[in-house]
Amino acid sequence: MVRDISYTEVAYDNYQEMADYAVGWSHLCNYQLTPTPISGQYKILELPSMQLAFSDNIGGIMYNFDAPKDTLCVSIMQEVEGKACLDNIKLQTGDIVFFSDEKRYNFMSSSRTKLLDISIKKSQNSLLYNKLSSSLHKCIRDTNDTMKELILGILDKYDSSTLDKEKAFELEQKIINTLLNSLESQEAKTKPLTQGEKVVALIRDRTFFHMDAKVNLEALAKKYNVSEKTLQSGFKSLFGFTPIHFLRLLKLNLVRNELIDGEPDTHKISRVALKWGFTHMGRFSHYYKELFLETPSETLKLISKSEGLSESCVMREEEID
Repeated sequence: MVRDISYTEVAYDNYQEMADYAVGWSHLCNYQLTPTPISGQYKILELPSMQLAFSDNIGGIMYNFDAPKDTLCVSIMQEVEGKACLDNIKLQTGDIVFFSDEKRYNFMSSSRTKLLDISIKKSQNSLLYNKLSSSLHKCIRDTNDTMKELILGILDKYDSSTLDKEKAFELEQKIINTLLNSLESQEAKTKPLTQGEKVVALIRDRTFFHMDAKVNLEALAKKYNVSEKTLQSGFKSLFGFTPIHFLRLLKLNLVRNELIDGEPDTHKISRVALKWGFTHMGRFSHYYKELFLETPSETLKLISKSEGLSESCVMREEEID
């Protein structure tokens, strides 16, 4: 299917707007990780058989996403200020990572990230399809910033009013040829993780949808058969947070989700906080305001009730001892 050429440049001030403006992409289950709420801007150029997108995301965040249907995707890390990872792939500035629409991914960043994404219809080019298919979930380096400069140059120069289909097809072929040259000159490789980082990624996968137990570093290390030091270093090197801090951030988001969905007359903040393991109300209130820059009672009184996690993002909600 040949798409019409279109161009979008838009700023977003929250996660919901970020998700809504991402043409063809599905974002869900977001967790705010820093006091700076997610915000930023998109530049999105729809070509006949591929989509080019620049995103400048400010703030730490973790969420799941689905790539556009029937696509192979290339993401260029233009700038990673803190820590970032895609599933179990640890990312840094200058990396190019390959993925597809065949599974759901988890993306996490501890700070600002600038990304350049290319989603290519699988039927676009058989040679490219074979090359990218064998490179899925692997990385190469953007040598001499070749891919970055190419995509940024196209997004800066062209929009729907300055680009006809003949030129669009020419640009697509240039992108394909540049990708193929990059894959010819270097082998896409899986980035190795340390033992601690592997355990941390597993803990994230098991706790992303629910937090129904107390967070205890000693017990966590024992459960996964690693030392507390290994666990500490794994969390800090992969996510940029200590284990207790990171898991507390997830629980605070789950509290906020319930408060957003709740009614001031019927929801008791202390009950919700206790449910997710916060037994000291003073410390809980401090942690909450530190992350969300508002008190729990202010969240409960929000008129808009559209920012919370969907029910599918929290599969179990057992009481915490």
